[in-house]
This record gives sequence, C-alpha cells and structure tokens, in this order.
Amino acid sequence: MANLTGMTTEQVTSALGFTPQAAIPNTLGCLDGYNHLPCVVYVQTPLSESAPTASYATVYTTTAAGLYRVSSTFYMTAASSTSATIDQYVSATQLGAVGSITYVSAYCTAATLLCYSDPHLLSLASGINIQSESILGGGTNTGGVWTRFITIERLQ
Repeated sequence: MANLTGMTTEQVTSALGFTPQAAIPNTLGCLDGYNHLPCVVYVQTPLSESAPTASYATVYTTTAAGLYRVSSTFYMTAASSTSATIDQYVSATQLGAVGSITYVSAYCTAATLLCYSDPHLLSLASGINIQSESILGGGTNTGGVWTRFITIERLQ
C-alpha cells in the first residue's frame, strides 16, 4: 500500500485507482444542494404580524409533480390583551385554474400564546402555487403579535 501521508485528495484518489464521479445536478430543487428525496425545497422567511393579512400570497410554485409536505410554524411573540384566535390558511392553486385546495394549517390563541403547527401531505402537479394567508379566526386581537412561516418538502 502506498504511503498517503501529505498527499492531496486528487493524489490519494489517483494512487488508490478511484475515478472521481461528476456531481449530480440538483434537479429536484433541494435547498441543501443535493439531489435526493425527501428534501426541503422551500422555507419561508419568518413573517412578524400584528394584523391578519386576509389575502393569499404565493410562497412557492411547484416545479415538478410529486408528493409534498407543507407545514406551518406559527407562534405568538406578544400576547393579546383580549382572547383571539389567529388562523393561518394555506392553499395550493393550479395556475390559470379556478378553485384551490384550502385548509387551516395552524392557529394560535393570542391570549395564551398557544400555537399549533400542522403538516399536510398534498399530491400536486407541476405549476401549482402554494399560497398562505392569516386571518382573524375569532374574538378581537388587541396587541397580539405573531410570527409565521411555511416549510415545503418534496417527498416523492
């Protein structure tokens, strides 16, 4: 066996008879740069809010058909002085189509800082908009501040 001390990686692979493989292109859009499933394809920058948006905003558009897991992280950063429930809705909407798949992904009771994060599995085609909004689910929000963001993973 050759003495490998002090050799570069290229010299070691050559001395051992290995042929380096070309890097596999990241065709799945995995955020870590590697082509594998499951993988995280999108993480939304945390949004701090003191009033519900009540309007859907597209956060990610699927680039390929597959099974996706969409989860929300939703937590209070300042309690409301009155009891209120803030809901976060996420929808998956086919581009150019009417209608969508809509569901409550998380809700937080402002008075108690009680929050939920709910993953959902969706079988989606390519070109589907995944959108998010927050709404006032009940009560009155007075002084409550919350942070929310969405993580999207492609499972297959």
